[in-house]
Amino acid sequence: MQNTHHTYGALIIIPILLAAGVIAYGLTLPANSCALYFPDQHGKTLVQERRVLNPIGSTEERARRVIDELVLGPMNHNLQPLFPLSAYVSSFMLRSGILYVNIELPNLADMAIRFPLMYEAIEKSLKASVPESGSLKLFINGLETAK
Repeated sequence: MQNTHHTYGALIIIPILLAAGVIAYGLTLPANSCALYFPDQHGKTLVQERRVLNPIGSTEERARRVIDELVLGPMNHNLQPLFPLSAYVSSFMLRSGILYVNIELPNLADMAIRFPLMYEAIEKSLKASVPESGSLKLFINGLETAK
């Protein structure tokens, strides 16, 4: 008879503890802080900006989220965007340890940032946020860029 009381007590206490855990930690999925790099206000050096991105998904999906955030630009007003507002990712693929990214820039004259600095910002952001994403092959309007 006494063992039955312990069983019932455990059946009551366990759900209460689980409910307390859900209340304390919330029902949200875990988030991951990623490091994005943007040029400073003078366009000469890269500055890190931290953002929260969902860590769920394949390496390719997580790398794509990082690239999408870089295309959106910095939140900090003291940093410069890498791309003009008209830029977008037209193709994206991870194959055999190489990440192929093609960014379309309808008007190259709108580019305020030098290509080597842009390449470095993308590469550094990927290495810091998705280290397993491999090496980068960056294309602008379908043409491969040099480091």
